[in-house]
Formats: sequence, structure tokens, C-alpha cells
Amino acid sequence: MTRKPLLTVALAGLGLLTARDGIAGGEAVPLPEGSIARLGRGEIQVMALSADGTRLALGSEYGVWIRDGQTGADLARLEGTAEGIRILALSPDGSTLAGGGVGGWVRLWDLASGRFEDSLLERHKGMVVALAFSPDGSLLATTGGEDKEIRLWSVETARTEAILSGHLWDVLSVAFSPDGSMLASGGRNGEVRLWDVASGEHQVLPHRHEDMVYFLAFSPDGGTLASGDDDTGVRLWDVASAQPGAVFKEEWPRMVPGRRPPGRILSVTFPPGGGAVAIGGADHAIKRWEVETGELEATLSLETEHMWRVWSVAFSPDGETLASTGHDHAVRLWDMEGRRVRTVLHGHWRNVNALAFSPDGSLLASGSSDLTVRVWELGSGRHLATLGGGAGPVVSVAFSPDGASLANGDTRGRIFLWSVADARLKAVLKDGTDRTVRSVAFSPDGRTLVSGGGLVRL
Repeated sequence: MTRKPLLTVALAGLGLLTARDGIAGGEAVPLPEGSIARLGRGEIQVMALSADGTRLALGSEYGVWIRDGQTGADLARLEGTAEGIRILALSPDGSTLAGGGVGGWVRLWDLASGRFEDSLLERHKGMVVALAFSPDGSLLATTGGEDKEIRLWSVETARTEAILSGHLWDVLSVAFSPDGSMLASGGRNGEVRLWDVASGEHQVLPHRHEDMVYFLAFSPDGGTLASGDDDTGVRLWDVASAQPGAVFKEEWPRMVPGRRPPGRILSVTFPPGGGAVAIGGADHAIKRWEVETGELEATLSLETEHMWRVWSVAFSPDGETLASTGHDHAVRLWDMEGRRVRTVLHGHWRNVNALAFSPDGSLLASGSSDLTVRVWELGSGRHLATLGGGAGPVVSVAFSPDGASLANGDTRGRIFLWSVADARLKAVLKDGTDRTVRSVAFSPDGRTLVSGGGLVRL
């Protein structure tokens, strides 16, 4: 059965870098003594996926890389990378990459030529916090936050086309209308402004938000603007009249006495057909609201089942089951067709940090801070085995491709290799450090195990 995806997530894989590849601010980052190569890019700070999904841009403390969005293959490391990168954006046609960071720098990289040449634009006075390409890719809007202005750059010439001034506080968000004729901007003081791109004239929309406006989105037809603040409110605006429409706001429940769980809005978007707005928040829920009536249409929420925080999620190989773990130490199995919990697995007595399905989808492994890994039978929900003996919380688990072996990593730098059939410990691998093993993965032939923490090892 074919299902429409709720979310698209781009994940950065691992690649091999030589010592010369690891560069920050133009200086080589030396490898530790005795090492011959570096796996990975350091901690990924930002990423951007092209509209057609063919290119993925990754930014870390070591630089900016372009990868093939379909195969994950490395395409290039971009020269001219400045340190402190904070944001990336790809042009609609994927031909240009824009990046900005600490110190107010903005760079444009030409990806279409294959030479990946860069242009350093004039600096903002503060850290660059927002980037947006016009729909035709000819203009780039940037804001340095602290300088209280928006700059419009020609992508072709890398020159300033206009400076939009008027905000009295830091500018935190920008978005072009679908036809590129208007630009919306949101400020630290809750103010939203609409700008005519051609003339530079603007108007301040009435009724400020109660908090900082971090999110802006136009409907596909450009007739409605959604603005979201840093607290709990999303407001809709009629673009033609600049008048406010529906307001979507909730009071988030207090899960712990005297303490408010995170209810902050993290994303606002319209579906391609319009008519509704989807809001994602730190309450671990996606809410879909009807634009005309302001009514809540649907909620996909893990928190309604788990207690507050969700620690880990994993899909079964056939995509029909989602496993999730929360603050309540339980594992929940969700039927993705009906969007409901099918089974709740109890047994762990501390947080469950990692989940993995066997390749055939018949088993689920859960790793916990109670120092154990539990193996469950999916069909019946029956607990088959408890794999223990570690001295640190289990934070990563993985099945081998044939499903015969299971690996788990802990916070003491150790990897345990188990036989699934008889729950027998086959080996304990340790690299001589106490680094947390945050991820483990088998090669497709099952002969190599990769672990990642502060380092990545084969």
C-alpha cells in the first residue's frame, strides 16, 4: 500500500576524509597520532536538501560538503569555508548554495559549474540568522539579526541590490512570497513586516506576537502568510489586506508540578494544496489546522502516549510499524495505517535510549540506561531475552544483515556482540577510551562493524 509521507528527513551518512580534507578556517586539522584517516565531518551543525532531492549540503566545524542526495556519495568539499557556520540554503534549482555564520559572513557557492567557486559577500554586523532565496533564484535575502536590516543580494553578481531598513529590533526570519514580489520578515519584538521587493516599501502588520517571530511561510497561492513565534502562537494573515486571520494557540499542560514542558513551535508550513497549515513543536506533535475555520483537523503526537519526552524512534523494514520510547521507560509499537498504538512493551526500568528492528522485521531490540538490551518478538509482543552484563547505559543497538548477531554500545566505550539465537555473548570490543558509543552499524556483508562516538572506528 502506498502512503503519503508526513515528513521528509535528510540524514548525513559517513564518508572517508584524509588529513588534508579536515580543514577549518583554511588551516588543516591534524589527525591524532597513529590515525591514518578521519571518518565523518565532525558534528553536523546545519544541512540543506535541494528541492529535487539530488543534492545535500552539510556544514560542520570542519567545513561544508556537497553529497549526492540519492546515493550519499561525496561530490565536493567547498573552498572558502568560514568558521562558525550557522545556516545553509540551496537555491530552488539547486545551482547555488548560500551559507552564513558567526561574524556576519555570507557566502555563495556556484554548484552548477562543478567548480564550486565561492563569493564572499559584505558582512552583516551580527551573526547571520536567516537566509531565503527568491522563487526564481535570482535574489538572496539575508539578515544579521543584530543590525536590524535585511539585505537583498543579486545571486549572479554577488552585489547588494537593496537594504531594507525599518525593524527596531533584531530580524530573525525572512520568507519570499511564491511569485517573489513580496518578502515577509519577523522580529525579536514579535513584529511582522511585509515588503514590496521592487520598491522596498513596507507595512507593519497589526497585532504583534507575544514572543520572537522565528517562522514565516506563505501559502502556495501567496494569499495567506503564517507567522510563528518562539512560544506557542501561530497567526494567519491575509496578504492583500494585511489583516490578521485565525490564531492557533494552545496552553501546554504541566506534566511536572511547577515545570512547563517545551511547547515551543519549531516549524510552520502549508501543504501543497493549501487550505491548511501544519505546525510542528517541541511537544513532539504535528498539528494540522484548517485555515478558514481555525479548527484543529488532526494531531500526530507521540507525547499523548509517552510521558513528555520521546527518546528514540525506529521504523520496521516494511514501514508499517513505528517503535518509540519515552520518558516512561516503555516501548510503544504504532500501527502507521491507523496512527494508533498497537502494543506497549514493558520491562525496562530506566530510559530506553535505542531501538533496532531485525532485517526481517520479526524482532525488536531495545537498549536502556538500566544496562540491558531486551529482545522482543513483534508478532506477539513477547519478551524473548535480556542481554546484560554492561557497566554503562546502553545507547546504541544494531542487528547484523542476516539477523544472527546483535551489537550494542554503551557509555563506557565498549561494544558487546551477541548471538541472537541463544542470547550468548560472543565478544566485547573496546578501543581503550571511555568515549560513549553513540552509534553502531554493520556493513552490508556483515563482516565489518562501525562505531561512532567522539570518534568513528572500523
